[in-house]
Amino acid sequence: MSEQTEHLIVVLIEELEAHGLLIAAAQEMNASVKNGAVGGVQSACRKYDELTCAIASLEEKRLHYSDTICNTKGVRHVNLLTVIAHVAEPYKKRIFDLRIQIKKAIDDLSKINFSNEILLKESLLTFHKTYEMLALYNENKLAGYKKHGKKAKPLQGTSFVNKIA
Repeated sequence: MSEQTEHLIVVLIEELEAHGLLIAAAQEMNASVKNGAVGGVQSACRKYDELTCAIASLEEKRLHYSDTICNTKGVRHVNLLTVIAHVAEPYKKRIFDLRIQIKKAIDDLSKINFSNEILLKESLLTFHKTYEMLALYNENKLAGYKKHGKKAKPLQGTSFVNKIA
């Protein structure tokens, strides 16, 4: 069982490191959105997606080792507090400390993600309002009556957005 516990600790360390990198990617995304750097946002999103997949894989390993240590035989996955109750004394503190560090990283990530969500929603709303304003301006400018009382038709198919690029 100590070999399984040591594998679990390695997985927890890797998971903590991955969460640290995920926080860095989220902070990069936050700074890029604030600076209007679209390329930076795209780069941060790619990193974020890759790290999220890596963490999901590590989480599966963690659940496997946790279930093996607690001998649950797949009935249900156990949490780390349950694992701590089943491991030998030298491992208890190490796993408990890693658990606290991972929970803190997840909390920090949640705060950054909330900020990113607000920034991205505001950016999209600003873009949408600008688009509406320009579309309304075009419609008002092109529609109306000519000198002799005939209704002018707005031009069809006008666009200020390059749809090819």
